[in-house]
Amino acid sequence: SAENPFTIISVGRHVHIKSFDVAIRAYNSFYCSLRDEDRSKVQFILVGDGPLYATLNALVKQLECSQTVRFIKWIDQLELFELYKKSSLMLVPSHEGAGAVVAEAQSFGLPIVCFSNYGAGELIDDTSGIIISSDSYCKSYKAMGECIRSLYLDQDEYKELCLGALENFEINLSWESKGNSLKSIYNNLIT
Repeated sequence: SAENPFTIISVGRHVHIKSFDVAIRAYNSFYCSLRDEDRSKVQFILVGDGPLYATLNALVKQLECSQTVRFIKWIDQLELFELYKKSSLMLVPSHEGAGAVVAEAQSFGLPIVCFSNYGAGELIDDTSGIIISSDSYCKSYKAMGECIRSLYLDQDEYKELCLGALENFEINLSWESKGNSLKSIYNNLIT
């Protein structure tokens, strides 16, 4: 519903390696595939700032989805956590090794859509998100757009990935699980 829209988010510095232009084009591809009555039920929020902020804003203004995209330059961590709670899924188009936002989003049960590369692609699996191969630029954002569409239309798949995200966080990404992994490695080294 319009009060509770299907909210897609991306979080991070607006720099080239993060590829937020891919996320924006993916969202637009998804948006353009929707029927008119569904277009009012979706939104995309980009949280962050950086050298490409103006470029990304200009890109959005050229696209059909522009009325449903919002930029938030900066929010504190508690506000970000509130945003995670209200969001439906996270796009992580980045090509760098990273993980804090992935772990945070998964701790709130957000499925991740990302590329099969270092970083997010190593932190999730097909039970907690959708991993796509990074192909040509055009194929990449269209594939990402298709993933958003499938999660928007298939509530069962979507709910399963939300549960998988929480489970992935608990088992693999929480500080407690990291501590247990380190303890296991340490014990193997000293025995």
